[in-house]
Amino acid sequence: MLKNSRQDAWTSEEDLILQRIVLSHIQSGYTQMSAFALASDKLNRTPAACGFRWNAFLRKQLIDEVKEAKKQRMKHSEKEELDIIHHIIEQLKQLKNADREISRVQAYDDLHEENIALRNKISHYEESWAKMHDIWAKTYSLLEQKEMLDCIIKLATKKVF
Repeated sequence: MLKNSRQDAWTSEEDLILQRIVLSHIQSGYTQMSAFALASDKLNRTPAACGFRWNAFLRKQLIDEVKEAKKQRMKHSEKEELDIIHHIIEQLKQLKNADREISRVQAYDDLHEENIALRNKISHYEESWAKMHDIWAKTYSLLEQKEMLDCIIKLATKKVF
């Protein structure tokens, strides 16, 4: 009697290896094609043979496991998206803080320039004040001289008449 078995028949151990690799790839978000390529290296079969075995036999037996792997992928994917969102938020906060620091530096520079301008104005006012003081002093001196001359003229005109 001849057995109906092929030399290249799949063993339960090979099925288990293929199953673990494909489900792991589904769960991680990788393609089934990459799973078949990896399994082909481990099982010494072609990626096409692995794909055919998965699609023709194993996938039909593992419907619940495939659904669960897809759910896990979604959870994993959502977690990655949340991690990315949190990372972006942290980067935005850092940019905001950097922008605040730049604003502070700019405000300091603006105040420094304004301070220099105000000091220059004060210096100009002090110079003008000193000039006005000199003018008032000369004016006061001239007024005193005028009063003295007026007195002398009065005295001189009284003696003449």
